[in-house]
Amino acid sequence: MAAANHKILIIDDEPLILSSLSYILSDRFEVMTAEEGVSGLSMFSDNHPSLVLLDVNMPYISGIEVLARIREMDSEVPVFMMTGIGKTDDLDSSWTRQCASLGISGYFIKPVVPEKLLRQIEKAIKK
Repeated sequence: MAAANHKILIIDDEPLILSSLSYILSDRFEVMTAEEGVSGLSMFSDNHPSLVLLDVNMPYISGIEVLARIREMDSEVPVFMMTGIGKTDDLDSSWTRQCASLGISGYFIKPVVPEKLLRQIEKAIKK
């Protein structure tokens, strides 16, 4: 998979998450990052990425609202939500239901396991 063929947009308000995910993904993909939802939506519109990694909790505009707006522009692009909540059992069911109704491809608990991330991204892009 050549980097030029697939663009990944990462939208997260944590600079450390943006830099670490960029590092993990940049060998295989063209990576774009945004530190908040409004600029992320603009980048999505301008660049038409192959996949989006999107933080659930961000200031100004939530990840769920960003997801809803992405779906208005493109109902098919794979979107994976990310959260810093520590355990899967602790996930608030209201946000998971909202995201599922908007058609997410899955979610990751931060810190993300690189091998799992790459495996899920490659699987989603091949569909």
